Amino acid sequence: MGAGLFFLAVDPMTTPGHNGRSFAEKVHDVQRTLNALPSRDAAGRVLWPGQLEAERAARARTEGVPLLPTVIGELRELGRGLGVPESFLVALDDRGGPARAGD
Repeated sequence: MGAGLFFLAVDPMTTPGHNGRSFAEKVHDVQRTLNALPSRDAAGRVLWPGQLEAERAARARTEGVPLLPTVIGELRELGRGLGVPESFLVALDDRGGPARAGD
């Protein structure tokens, strides 16, 4: 790649006054601008750094996290060993398809 990378993390909300809010609004403006740009390929879209991860996290908060069947089995066994009622354990996958954490 031949590029040097530098990352700096700053919490703008720790700055005095409304500077943090102004900074956050400017970041959101840039994100909206990037999202509105046409993609170079017809199937893609222009993304801002961290967008896919932010979308995945938002989906996980509302839909839960997909679990592998082996993990579900291990959770059931652990739950049984700890005396968790069977009705809670069955709820891991009673809707069919991949079970979701938080159900």
